[in-house]
Amino acid sequence: MTDVFELVEVGAGDVLDTVTFGSGGPSYATGVAEPMIASRLRLIPDREQAVASLEGWSNGYLATRRKP
Repeated sequence: MTDVFELVEVGAGDVLDTVTFGSGGPSYATGVAEPMIASRLRLIPDREQAVASLEGWSNGYLATRRKP
């Protein structure tokens, strides 16, 4: 199964990166989200749980959303 998320700027709604989780691990359109995703995967090594934790994640400045 492939999961696709966008990293967006809160307020402006600009998409900073698109992250695709495929069988080979995450791939990034721009790489902006790579540090955040890498730290998430270190904290939550189970892929399904890590991907689920991205649903609705926000730090007030950036947020993730599942790509429609």
